[in-house]
Amino acid sequence: LIHYVLIGFMFFVFIMFAHDYIEDRIRNWIDLLYFRTDLDYEKTLKDTSAAMALLTDMERLLKLTARIVARRMKLTGAVLFLLEEKKDRYEIKGLEGISKELYGTTMSSNYPIIEAMEESKDFILRSNIEKKLSGKFLSDYDRKKYMDILADFSKLKITLSIPILLQNKLIAF
Repeated sequence: LIHYVLIGFMFFVFIMFAHDYIEDRIRNWIDLLYFRTDLDYEKTLKDTSAAMALLTDMERLLKLTARIVARRMKLTGAVLFLLEEKKDRYEIKGLEGISKELYGTTMSSNYPIIEAMEESKDFILRSNIEKKLSGKFLSDYDRKKYMDILADFSKLKITLSIPILLQNKLIAF
């Protein structure tokens, strides 16, 4: 009996020390299996920055940015909304891939997803909102707020929304 306990303990110690290595190897294997190539985020950002330096037409720049982000990050689509201050609305200025069906969509600043980005000043991930909704100790107000944000995610057919802030003001996402 002591042998089995000792073997079990030794196996536990081995797994404890090898966990990070094994996890890293599994993650690399999954990345290769699903993505087939390395994603080079740094190169994507450099290419986008180079395009910004060459272009002075804002709409053309935003269209190009959506294209570069979607292709380099291997996304099915990307959409960029820009605040039109005179109209007090966010209008689509860059589209790529599956998101092209959203052409013409505008959003006012009172949309729940926009209010949430203005409040948090951080990205919003659909799965995080879904996780918060599954919480047991959620007020009716918060539950409605999260449901409304999820409705915006569904309307826009997105899973991630990244705010672009200028002087603490949401100017694009």
